[in-house]
Amino acid sequence: MHPIDLCTVPMHAIVARTGVDPMRIDDAIIGCVTETGEQGACVARAAVLAAGWPIEIAGVSLNRFCGSGQTAVNLAAQGAASGPGGRGGDGHGERRHEVLPDTRMRGSITV
Repeated sequence: MHPIDLCTVPMHAIVARTGVDPMRIDDAIIGCVTETGEQGACVARAAVLAAGWPIEIAGVSLNRFCGSGQTAVNLAAQGAASGPGGRGGDGHGERRHEVLPDTRMRGSITV
């Protein structure tokens, strides 16, 4: 399954289970560790469009390696807690076995 199609599964479930009107959703926040190849675009924005959600909904993909999905959840929760204009959907979607080994980061990060 293509990563964008994979992301649309929970997006459809959110609408089906909650009955929320997609026009009330402000943002889609999706963690994607390796944004290359078929998941090289902004997966979140492409998933919004593939799910048939309104074009006005923004989308952001983020990479925190193993913490990408958790960071997406945390950002969405912070947005929801901030009041009006802070409603969003979140998740994590990618096909790790499709990513070429040489595209992964090697070595360590120092700050």
